[in-house]
Amino acid sequence: MRNKKPVTFHESKAENGKPAYFVKLSEFGLNNAYRSSSEKAWELYHETQQQFEAMSLQAAQSKITYEHAAASRVAQLNHAFEKDEIEYVTVDGHRKINAIICAMTVECPRKNRYMQVGKLEMNDICKQTVKNIVIEIGKTRTPKTVYNYMGPFKSVFDHAVENDWCKNNTPAQIAKGTWKEIIGGKKKKKKLAKRIATPIINAVFECVQENLRLPFEFSIKMGVRSGELRALQWEQIDFETKQVVITRALKRGKGCQIVGLPKTDAGHRRIGLTDDLTRKLKAWRLLSPHSRDTDLVFTGRYGGMLGANSLNGCYGSKKTNRRAKGLKLAIETAAKKHPELKIEDFTWHDLRHYFASILIFDKNFTVLEIMHEMGHAEIRTTLANYGHWLDDPKRDEDLRLRKTAALD
Repeated sequence: MRNKKPVTFHESKAENGKPAYFVKLSEFGLNNAYRSSSEKAWELYHETQQQFEAMSLQAAQSKITYEHAAASRVAQLNHAFEKDEIEYVTVDGHRKINAIICAMTVECPRKNRYMQVGKLEMNDICKQTVKNIVIEIGKTRTPKTVYNYMGPFKSVFDHAVENDWCKNNTPAQIAKGTWKEIIGGKKKKKKLAKRIATPIINAVFECVQENLRLPFEFSIKMGVRSGELRALQWEQIDFETKQVVITRALKRGKGCQIVGLPKTDAGHRRIGLTDDLTRKLKAWRLLSPHSRDTDLVFTGRYGGMLGANSLNGCYGSKKTNRRAKGLKLAIETAAKKHPELKIEDFTWHDLRHYFASILIFDKNFTVLEIMHEMGHAEIRTTLANYGHWLDDPKRDEDLRLRKTAALD
């Protein structure tokens, strides 16, 4: 039977005074060798074995496909979701978008042929291939949707670079101006904040599901951003001084959502609580199973962070057999109950605009006071959002009468 040991002793070689320890290197694609001692022979064999394994690993990593990298990224996000670090909608969004990208067929210059994106090796995806993928995405989608696809697409490359599956983050090497040229689309004119009448807010509030009533009331009375609302912890509420300190907010990370600092430096602010809201928050803390200082004030069904879909909800659909929920369900229900109000659709963010309208029309706050309450970094942001309300003739007349009463 043939000897398969990597190191063997040849007595005939030793008798002739030659190195007698045979080292089998042919399995690594190299010529076999002899050494003068067993130690040197085994040392040569192990060094060659390690080099071969390192080269094999490098070769295997260089052949990682986009499909494999995307699946690994989704698995990483799913693990973060299980630890309550991100929302499931982030995981699901990455999975769906990357499944669409993987199924696309584009021209690959390095392969000199058309290939399915999912089957492309990460190191074969050059700048031109990335551009071809983006162009393919944009064929049947609006520029805004294409930009939404870019987050999950780029995050796969971030993940691949971290794992040494490719040398460079190819999309990151493309200049911002080039992205605009590829995707196109004109900058849309900023929509003016729409004013929602108080009777409409009251009608919708009556129809909001029980677990969203307090978040709804908190939003219309505090004017916080939804990211600030969802990241709010009990330690940020000072019940003695009846103040809320905004120090945290949910925001977009690399292809996912993370808890970080507020949107602007001015977002770090103290907002006064009404007596009624203070009383309700105290009562909620006593009832809530999540009442430690570091617990979230408003939570989802299982104690995690409230999802964006939980707040805004979605419309029902017979085609997908989906039931309406969240704010949209409340708006639908209120519109049926109160047809005379002619209730139109609005989002959770519009509750923030409603709060601003109360400050302007009912309380006659100055622009600087409004800027502070809203957490705007600059006064021009406040004017850009609410300048059309500040020019209201009724408000101007009210200010004139107050000035007359004070000075005459």
